[in-house]
Amino acid sequence: MEVDFLTGHALLLIEYRDHAYHILFANQKSCELFWQGDAEKYKQWEKALNTYTQPSMRYLRRGLHRVMLNGEDEELAYPLNGDFVMMDCHRVISYSGRCLLAVDCRLHKIAHEGDLFRPAYFLRNLFYLYDKVATINLTKHEIIELTQPQLRSGLHKLPLGQALAEYAEQSIYHADRKRFADFFDFKTIPERVAASKLGSIVEAFRTKGPDGTLIWKTHRIARIASSEQDIYFCVVRVSDAQDMSHYEEKCRAQYVLPSDGAEDSMQLLWKNFITGFPLPAFWKDNQRRFRGVNQKFLDFYDFDSVRELLERTDEDMNWHVHPEPFERDEHDVLEKGLTIRDVPG
Repeated sequence: MEVDFLTGHALLLIEYRDHAYHILFANQKSCELFWQGDAEKYKQWEKALNTYTQPSMRYLRRGLHRVMLNGEDEELAYPLNGDFVMMDCHRVISYSGRCLLAVDCRLHKIAHEGDLFRPAYFLRNLFYLYDKVATINLTKHEIIELTQPQLRSGLHKLPLGQALAEYAEQSIYHADRKRFADFFDFKTIPERVAASKLGSIVEAFRTKGPDGTLIWKTHRIARIASSEQDIYFCVVRVSDAQDMSHYEEKCRAQYVLPSDGAEDSMQLLWKNFITGFPLPAFWKDNQRRFRGVNQKFLDFYDFDSVRELLERTDEDMNWHVHPEPFERDEHDVLEKGLTIRDVPG
């Protein structure tokens, strides 16, 4: 794609490399618009673009990330000093983990100070506090994401099941996907929301950020009053720190056996290694009883928790028609320290 450097608008060229955004070029109009010609403000703005501290920057990062991944042009609204900068974002080229984005910017001024206090203005800024705001229509089985506006073509509706499956696959940590599926169970959402004292249900999941790091994010579902259709709001935001101890312990117990005492560095290293190990793995005591498994093992054999296997042998699980060869192999490993490879089973 070509870039028009003679545009009359503010123009930014932003490169994504090494898990960060870098401003390669800013014309005079963009320098005046964003940083009033101050080089120090320019550096601060680029640094803020690569952090999660400012809601408006998180919104901008998410938009740039979508353009980078799918190559579709998108218009983003970035708040600036009480006005909005409308950003036309285009993917110029993508190669070997690097991507060049062209951002054409136009200032959209609020007509007068009174507009700052109009409900529409407040609602638009409210979206920056959330990573996602969407409506879920259980009657039509469709979802509309309000924080990913297709401003030129109106609201973009997607099949509900497809959208949630893609979100889980792309963003939700694999160990949390079972809880995610249970939380977004279409059949039980109305009953659970109606039974909630607060009129909404909430759950937190480890969610991938744009740079691949995991962040705890709270997902909340609340019903929208409607006489004709079953419609719900769903909002996603970075979780509060005080909520996390409950979820971390809950998720850890899913695949790691409880410890009698505080974890030392070796225990912590082992836990992190086995959690991310790419192949199904298990470990046993000298009586051939399961003592632990990793998440890949649970996924492969369709178990919810290690507790379904704890203190049991292969024979207890009735896994082998002829168990004797497997039993001999395990005794050779556990009692003689032998290494056995490529055994069909």
